[in-house]
Amino acid sequence: MATIGTIIASYWKHWSEQENDVENVTRNLYATLYGSLTFIVVICVFQFVFMLFKICAHHRLANYLGFLTVTCASLLASKVVMLTREIMSGLNHTYPSHYIPLCTAISLIYFLCLAWNFKCVLPSSLLHRGAFAERDLPQADYNVAITKRQRTLTQGFGYRYGCHSCGIKHFPFVRAIVKFYCNFSGTKAPYADYHADHSPPFAIAKHGGLNEGCLLPHCHSCSNYQSSCVKKAIKDDTWEEKSIDHIVTHSTRLRLWKVWLPWPIILHQNLHVLLYNLVVNYVTDGYLFIFS
Repeated sequence: MATIGTIIASYWKHWSEQENDVENVTRNLYATLYGSLTFIVVICVFQFVFMLFKICAHHRLANYLGFLTVTCASLLASKVVMLTREIMSGLNHTYPSHYIPLCTAISLIYFLCLAWNFKCVLPSSLLHRGAFAERDLPQADYNVAITKRQRTLTQGFGYRYGCHSCGIKHFPFVRAIVKFYCNFSGTKAPYADYHADHSPPFAIAKHGGLNEGCLLPHCHSCSNYQSSCVKKAIKDDTWEEKSIDHIVTHSTRLRLWKVWLPWPIILHQNLHVLLYNLVVNYVTDGYLFIFS
């Protein structure tokens, strides 16, 4: 642990020689805040635009459009961070011109490591596979009733990935506590947190002559609202193309990939080197402590 303290102290001394510590941290915090807000706002704006043009996560170009969205958001967020730092620090604090494309590229890699795809930034259609559909269960015959095992597995997918349309997440330990209380008090336990949703929806598949698809986790809200959308879509074959009522946005859903990191500050002040040294020495110290 002494090694970790030495690393932090050396970097802190290095920053102190460049400028006042408190002012530096304050400027970094403001720049990070503005950059993070810019990233989220840009993604929300793009999602709203996609909704108006009825482009959802099931679109064949969804990943490419998502890539474009994250690229624009990362580029603007990096620019905002750099401008904020330059304005607050004066003309003496400037960033190299290659930082914007470099930070944008790092942001894309970081985003992909957390989200695994880019289509998740697009809105979802309740009539199709949603933006948060990661894993599913094949359903070869819609006429066969969904088994208890299938419902349990779908429930597990929901706890891990959230509702495939809106992304809302429930926590299994909360349901376990509620179920224990209901059994203890003799009251009826509430419904499962997620329904096993047919994709494509059962009625639409039958209407189109299909009899197979898959099962995905659906929250109560999306499931109930989907019912009215399916009825309208069956009644009028052009309703899906004309209306945006079947589209669900998820701008307010908390996801780790929405936490944008201030890469210009991290690179300019060598924070990535500090983080690397901390991780390496923490693992090394832990290894030596366990096996000493």
